[in-house]
Amino acid sequence: AVLRERQAAAAAAAAKSTTIQRMNDELRTPMAALVGAAEHLRRAATSPQARAHIATLLQASEVLKLALSDLTELDHLENGTLRIAPKPASPRQVLRSVVSAFRAAAQDKGLELFIDVTPETPGLVEMDAARVRQVLFNLLANAVRYTTHGGVRISLDAQPARESGQTQLVFTVADTGAGMSRAHLALAFKRERATAETDVKGLGLAISLRLARLMGGQLTAQSELGEGSTFTFALNAPVMAQNDDVEVQPSQPLIEKRA
Repeated sequence: AVLRERQAAAAAAAAKSTTIQRMNDELRTPMAALVGAAEHLRRAATSPQARAHIATLLQASEVLKLALSDLTELDHLENGTLRIAPKPASPRQVLRSVVSAFRAAAQDKGLELFIDVTPETPGLVEMDAARVRQVLFNLLANAVRYTTHGGVRISLDAQPARESGQTQLVFTVADTGAGMSRAHLALAFKRERATAETDVKGLGLAISLRLARLMGGQLTAQSELGEGSTFTFALNAPVMAQNDDVEVQPSQPLIEKRA
């Protein structure tokens, strides 16, 4: 009986993986066509209004791609097949790419969206940029979705790490939204398995928590009902270069902390 149950569970898991992969493939193909058409329109656009609308389409496509990645990563996390692949990457660039994907959504809700980076942040570190981006995407998606007034601030700080040649990157996402009760927050962070039945907010947190742990980092949170939420993602990473030659785009306000 135990063997039959295990075989049935394995068959169900395989069927679910196949379904998720097929759905992922079928959605990415038309989405790629839409992105390609939007890029063509962007090159041909002549008015500022048209370019702004097209930029919104492109930003929305980035959100959709990351949402599809969540489905794939959920499957890999449950199967234990997810692998972390650190490569040289710019923490500032990763942060700005995530924020740019939600800028249009924040503006539509009348929310302020800011990036706050300390000057001590190195220009290049070794990390899995795709996984870091996914954690930040989930945190910022929840912050924008559940905030109706005020704004969201996502900050990046660099602190000395115990290991020589490494730094601790500390990403913080703070919002002025409705917040969560301590019981809800504890449930989201103590959940051992993220399933399709998990609520949307809890699913993103569960995936982010497990991704943070796989990267050797940690994800913590503070939240109170009616007082907003603050999520902190800390990660140690080897420093590859101190200077950052990524320019700040005017459409993405950057507030640097002063020493």
